[in-house]
Amino acid sequence: MSGIKSLQEAWKEAQKNGWSFGQTSSLENLRFEARLAKWEEVENRTGQGTTTVLRPSSQAAAPHPRSISAVYGLDEQPLHVDGAHFPAPPDAVLLFCQAPNETPTNVLSIKELDLRFVSAKDYLPSEYLQHGIFIVGSGPAAFLAPVLEGRRLRYDPNVMEPADARARDAADYLRSLQDEATPIHWSVPNSYLLIANRSALHGRAKVDESDAAREVTRVAYRIGART
Repeated sequence: MSGIKSLQEAWKEAQKNGWSFGQTSSLENLRFEARLAKWEEVENRTGQGTTTVLRPSSQAAAPHPRSISAVYGLDEQPLHVDGAHFPAPPDAVLLFCQAPNETPTNVLSIKELDLRFVSAKDYLPSEYLQHGIFIVGSGPAAFLAPVLEGRRLRYDPNVMEPADARARDAADYLRSLQDEATPIHWSVPNSYLLIANRSALHGRAKVDESDAAREVTRVAYRIGART
């Protein structure tokens, strides 16, 4: 569903389907709606601020050595949850694109994973995702966690290292779903994608040659009351 829609309308849809795509008059209008709803803007990277402008970057030019851009450059990014390295990742991720571009954002909801659990014949992916243990982060702040905590996703192959055989199977399984994600095309001005960050994985497609100037602004949120 696209077209002009309020942030609250988008959030209801995102909670049901994993994400919502629409148009707005401006990013500031969406941020104002979020403040009225008492959503809390949170950092995706400590010290980086709550608003980040994402631009295509080669591996060598990536601003942070452990970022996804530093690992994958202009190639397709793996499906992931933003802020997976935090004990409590953001509830929602807002991506806003003022100018159209040719490089989509890929999304895959937990509902798609559920359908695959039901159809699995030779193995049960839910066992891997719920019980496979990953080492999240590094150093003194590292902790252990599975991909699925109840009904809430946590996954980023760049910051999560499989710690057992089931976690390695989980990582392989999620990697196999890369081509099953839905591409969201930034084809109209002032469009936005609101992702229920614990209910859907997302990642950027390989950067189109025409998209050197692509800019997508990201704002992550903690949401107290769930509707």
